[in-house]
Amino acid sequence: MTGSAGIPRTDAPVRPHGRAVGAHPVSGAGRACRVVSLRDAGQCEPYIASWELLAEQVAEPNLFYEHWMLLPALRLYGAGQDVEIALVVETDAANAPRVVGVFPLQWHSRFRRLPLRAATLWKHPHCFLCTPLLARGREAECWKVLFDWEKGSGKRNALMDLQTLSADGPVFDGFLDFAAREQLPVHFSGLYTRALLEVGHDAESYLRESMTKAELGNYERKRRRLSEDSDLEILSLAQTDDLDAWLEKFMSLEASGWKGRGGTAIACNQADRLFFSEIAREGFRRQRLRITCLSLDGQPVAGEFNMVAGEGIFSLKIAYDERHARSSPGMVLAIEGVRRLHQQDQIRWIDSCAAPGDHPMKHLWGQRRMIASVICPTGGFLSRLLVGLIPLGRCLRGFRPAGKAAGDAPDA
Repeated sequence: MTGSAGIPRTDAPVRPHGRAVGAHPVSGAGRACRVVSLRDAGQCEPYIASWELLAEQVAEPNLFYEHWMLLPALRLYGAGQDVEIALVVETDAANAPRVVGVFPLQWHSRFRRLPLRAATLWKHPHCFLCTPLLARGREAECWKVLFDWEKGSGKRNALMDLQTLSADGPVFDGFLDFAAREQLPVHFSGLYTRALLEVGHDAESYLRESMTKAELGNYERKRRRLSEDSDLEILSLAQTDDLDAWLEKFMSLEASGWKGRGGTAIACNQADRLFFSEIAREGFRRQRLRITCLSLDGQPVAGEFNMVAGEGIFSLKIAYDERHARSSPGMVLAIEGVRRLHQQDQIRWIDSCAAPGDHPMKHLWGQRRMIASVICPTGGFLSRLLVGLIPLGRCLRGFRPAGKAAGDAPDA
């Protein structure tokens, strides 16, 4: 997995359907970049075609910030939140806007307990990566344009609380390069890894490297046990299939287990049902939806709901029938998925989208993706000072004077 412009401008351009923003040209190849701030889905229409082109040529793919995933999420989950989509836009020779960066931002009036404005990259309940969409080769430039715009729009003493970023790709490298050039302090507030599958030479070699011989043999025995008295099939959604039927089967399977009992299954929440139905239909139309199931006698006992982005796949949902838990149908399906993935040439990796902690795929997928959260000032003295003092605050929280209980420690 793995910019640059510069016609000087002194005016403050107003884009159609967007609010007035300052232009912050960056010297380079004769292009002027500026930020266009959009507050609702209807304002995005003039930029959709260019946004989609950016997603095809992006430095790092992020399914969750493509317009057909982000805009339904804003409509269903964004109510009552101070969210804006900051588009980094340049104007070409024909005076047509070209989107080179997409930063969905949510603004907060306070940072922790301090009366200081802070922006996060917007993260709805089913967004598992917040890496912005940036044009390849122009990563540091886009970060600079964003931060310059924030300083010029009255947010000079604000903070950027950037969470769930891919830390091992060019977008994060571009951010660090920009911060170093601007001498902005950066505080790492979180760092973890999650399971990633990168296609190897062949499936059997990959499985032998990821699992012990005993583990692999155990799952092969479980697969044979499942098929002893039943007709076992691995089925994948085809473009000629009834999508609605597939969706209902998957949602019913997910709701039949602990997610259903806990109220976190798709079928338990109307907004979730609408969101997944909408993105499934659009992903299906784009031939990017991947639903696979392990079926016994025509009934699904394990399923995966995935979506393609570039040469990769994001694993959005997994489910299994708990009545067959002893036979590990989910892992049986995942092992078969490794074998099938190595039989094609289009997909090179799968992101588990897992939260911190243990995850079934960590025992099967041999690679890891680094996920980081960082805090950075937009450039004002107060925000710079605060970020610089965060490590001191952590030290003070860890200091316990003799005779004082942990609960009495000062909150820095």
